[in-house]
Amino acid sequence: MTSRAVLPKEFLDLTDLVEEWALGTPQALNSKRLNSSIEQLDNLYSRLDQRMVSIMSYLKKFSVSEEMPEAVDTLYRLARAFMEIAPAVELFRDPDIPDGFPSEKFKIVL
Repeated sequence: MTSRAVLPKEFLDLTDLVEEWALGTPQALNSKRLNSSIEQLDNLYSRLDQRMVSIMSYLKKFSVSEEMPEAVDTLYRLARAFMEIAPAVELFRDPDIPDGFPSEKFKIVL
């Protein structure tokens, strides 16, 4: 039996983040951010921040308009998770936007 890599071999050290954070839709990712503690977001941020330059360099080889290999798509979803949580960590220090538009009224359409 053959098993496919969850992530490209260069990023296998991030495998433990996949199940929780490599979510398939923007809606699921937004919900995950809103329902996480700032400590959980800090952990994800610190793990991915040090790797984002290499992640983005790797992803530049592929087009989002074409089907990507499964491992590459998973890496792409982790990069999206980083982009989703970065403002919460860097700017707001809160999973939600303090004094912002109520998140429950915000509808993500894609």
